[in-house]
Amino acid sequence: MFGERPLPPGHKRLMQDWEIVFWGSLIAVFLLILITTWAKPETSLNVWAEEELRERKLLAGREAELQIQ
Repeated sequence: MFGERPLPPGHKRLMQDWEIVFWGSLIAVFLLILITTWAKPETSLNVWAEEELRERKLLAGREAELQIQ
């Protein structure tokens, strides 16, 4: 295939030196992209709004406790 002669029956094709580096690099880049995609911070507006709402409710609850005392 692609300029290589067919091998005689019973023989396996050996990988060339550059193929090992290529496949190793390809797998490493794939894993790096996968890990960084999983670890990226959540920056959507909805997540920010939910956190802000939680903080405001918490502060409002503390203010209500202070007024009762």
